[in-house]
Amino acid sequence: MRIYAHRGASSTYPENTIEAFAEAVRLGSDGVELDVQATADGIPVVIHDVSLLRTTSIDRVVSSLTLTDLNLIAPSVPTLADVLAMVGDKLHFDLEIKQAGIEQNVLDVLAKSPESTWAASSFDWNVIRAFRGLNPTADLWLLGMTWNQAMADAAVEVGATAAALFAGIVNQQTVEQVHTAGLQLMVWTVNDAARHRQLREWGVDMLCTDAPHQFVP
Repeated sequence: MRIYAHRGASSTYPENTIEAFAEAVRLGSDGVELDVQATADGIPVVIHDVSLLRTTSIDRVVSSLTLTDLNLIAPSVPTLADVLAMVGDKLHFDLEIKQAGIEQNVLDVLAKSPESTWAASSFDWNVIRAFRGLNPTADLWLLGMTWNQAMADAAVEVGATAAALFAGIVNQQTVEQVHTAGLQLMVWTVNDAARHRQLREWGVDMLCTDAPHQFVP
């Protein structure tokens, strides 16, 4: 089972920050999950929420700010390019795309970091369809709250290689169904050691956790 640090090592450092990603690298995680939006001037940045409020106490919408403005009021929010440059080829990236319409912007940044390995994921499967239209070889994952026939069909349509599912709905049958569909399975977000062992025994391929220090050998 491969261990992905959820928004970096977010149980010990602020989520989606350079410090959290550096800790994931230091721990020897297999990969890192991060969230991508774009500023008003089209620069991909790494932050989960539409607003800065929860993580920085500043009530501004990310997509309404230029990168210059964002750097002034929330300097802890890194650009995607910053994170790629810091991590390089040390970890695999699960890039969760939180905003439709920024697919080419993200691909343009990734093209400047050819050493980085990555997959693009999203709850918005139209975003995944857009990635496939722009890049026929991109590694694509489908995010969902549950496994169903619609996800299986979408995976075939876009040529996805993995499903990323909410831990609360995953049982042994789910694992078998996803594998029978020819996909790998990532489960998120797991911080409990007993649940980790159970999922590993069932053959889950990837586990996303806030606390990679608990599970990285």
